[in-house]
Amino acid sequence: MFLISYFRPPAKRPKFEENQIAELSNDVIAYILSFLPFPTTFGVAAQLSRSWSKIVRSLEFLSHIKHLSFRLCRPYNLYDKETRLNIFNMSSKCQNIEWINVRNLNFNLDELIKFLTPIASKLLHLDISESTFDDPLALIKILKLCPNLINLQAAKVRIRTKSIKTPEEIKDQQSIKAESNDATSFVHEKLQILSLHKTFIPLDSIQQVLAATPNAVEIDVWGTYMGPVAIIESLFGKRRFRSLDLTDVVVLENVAPWEKIFENSGDSLKQLSLRRGLIVPEKFKLLMDHCTELTELDLWGNSTLTSESLRVITKFRDMKFLNLADCKVNEEVSLHLLLPATNI
Repeated sequence: MFLISYFRPPAKRPKFEENQIAELSNDVIAYILSFLPFPTTFGVAAQLSRSWSKIVRSLEFLSHIKHLSFRLCRPYNLYDKETRLNIFNMSSKCQNIEWINVRNLNFNLDELIKFLTPIASKLLHLDISESTFDDPLALIKILKLCPNLINLQAAKVRIRTKSIKTPEEIKDQQSIKAESNDATSFVHEKLQILSLHKTFIPLDSIQQVLAATPNAVEIDVWGTYMGPVAIIESLFGKRRFRSLDLTDVVVLENVAPWEKIFENSGDSLKQLSLRRGLIVPEKFKLLMDHCTELTELDLWGNSTLTSESLRVITKFRDMKFLNLADCKVNEEVSLHLLLPATNI
């Protein structure tokens, strides 16, 4: 049997006919190529086939594009003005784009607005993380430009403040103040997800963004200065949060503003992160009393919490994720009491 199997000729593989792809219509090829990251599709198509290169530059192909990401465009010299202009002109023809990622590409505000204007009406998701702007109203202007935006990722965004020296700069500062007054009445009703993770933004700008997005119920403010605890409640308003990231939060004495936020959220709050928090055990129990439907809770690094204060977690019967790493809790409590009481 060994010799028979050893000398048995290998099964014949089906021959690939070179004209199989060529027989496909341009619409079908355009639909298939639309799943590749855009605009890197230009480089891939140009290397594979001249006909494909023409297809990806056609309006039929551009009509299929819904996701646009420049993170994978390292072969392109995006810091060259001519290259940027060509890509911007091509991207402006993609009228059905819903998701754009321009993370860490150092677009200035004017350039970004010029790029987004032709496609802003249908845009649902926008990632401008790690960008740097000089205008304190940059985020407000972007929200005004994209009325249907649902998700805005602005992690590590930096807004530079410069000293006023020349008369022109004084006029610019006066115009910014006038625009700031108009921004107080602006409301973006459709935004639901907002990330201000580790941003370097003036407190006034943060207040304007939060005031303009009253329906944002998934907010990440980890590492961002939110001002005194006394104004936290006014910043967040009466939102019913679904997800809230309060990494590095400090709750020692004045728990009332935080308690009001948790009370407003109630059973809507599903995901909560209190990583590396400094929370008095009694205050933690007060906050948890307002949560009834938590499914994910991250308490990594909360060295102040005790095993007794964590017993309140046993009421969350639908808990799917619980992180107690680096918490000074009794192993018997965490393993034999907390885990069997949940669905983790």
